[in-house]
Amino acid sequence: MVISAEGFAESGPAGARLQEEVKNILQVTGMRAIGPNTLGLVNTANGLTTSYYATEAMLKPGAIGVIAQSGIFVGFLLRYLSSLEGLQLSKGIALGNKIDVDEAEALEYLMEDEQTRIIGMYLEDVRDGRRFLEVAQRASARKPVLLLKGGRTKEGARACASHTASLAVADDVFDGALRQAGILRMRGIDDFIATLKGFLYMPLPRGRRVALVTYSMGQGILGVDAAIEAGLELARFGPGTQEKLARVIATPLKAHNPIDFFPDMLTHGLAKTATEILRALFEEDGVDAVVFISLAESGTEAYHPVVGLLQENCPKPVFFTFMGTRRDIEIYQSFLEMNRVPCFDFPESAIRALTRMCQHAQRKSQLKFF
Repeated sequence: MVISAEGFAESGPAGARLQEEVKNILQVTGMRAIGPNTLGLVNTANGLTTSYYATEAMLKPGAIGVIAQSGIFVGFLLRYLSSLEGLQLSKGIALGNKIDVDEAEALEYLMEDEQTRIIGMYLEDVRDGRRFLEVAQRASARKPVLLLKGGRTKEGARACASHTASLAVADDVFDGALRQAGILRMRGIDDFIATLKGFLYMPLPRGRRVALVTYSMGQGILGVDAAIEAGLELARFGPGTQEKLARVIATPLKAHNPIDFFPDMLTHGLAKTATEILRALFEEDGVDAVVFISLAESGTEAYHPVVGLLQENCPKPVFFTFMGTRRDIEIYQSFLEMNRVPCFDFPESAIRALTRMCQHAQRKSQLKFF
């Protein structure tokens, strides 16, 4: 059952009586309810939706399960996600004010759902903290769980209270509990979407050592700073890798990390330069992931061999960012993501997504020993 918000917005005895009546009906009939203040459900496995925000694209089956406490927010978020290459839904659950079904039950459902490979959540409060963390620990051991929390500040918490009658929880306490449970805390929607791309398109990294490849050393240096600040390590290359890179990088200093492939690209061509560099880094045991910063101009043809290489064998996550005009960047991003290669507006976004993947991979690795 999906309950609308009508009548539940009333304060005082009238609203309380209505809630008790609904709870009694649920207890007697054995039915379950979602809401009130909700747009309900989306299930792309069977085409079911109770939401008037649902679109044809939103009902295209995918691998992302979303749980959200705000109805209109989740409606527009799901519309946006389903408009992006490869970010289609498995299930969407708008909890609303949680008169019955809560975040722990929804998370447990998506944890068991075979269609769902990654779980995203937007919460304003947690009804039963102990129960939620117990489910979260089991869920995060099996699938990445990404969480956006509304009401991090005192002012935001007051807004939550007026929105879904949410109770304030000290954010530092909540944040620590999430880390212990293996939940990946997102700081914004851009962070959320970038991390989705990483998990959906790429394998998990084996460690935290990242190699940066750049058309612009300035961008490369900013990428190095972002990586170190995020707790990643700058990968070191062995002599064998240096020899392989020398096939397309003439200056030895440019073949260190970060790798600077300009102006050598003008000699060998972008396709050959990029594929030779990626092959060398794939074979280097000291590299766990690659962030590739390139130029968007003159069409995407040079990236056809790159896509072919990644589709044939991609043992490590590879993230691309491009420099150029907004229009050219969008063309390149669309081409690569249509072929399941994640692209980001800037290296910092790629680094944040990679960091989340490292955290999840480390947790899964640690759990193998228990």
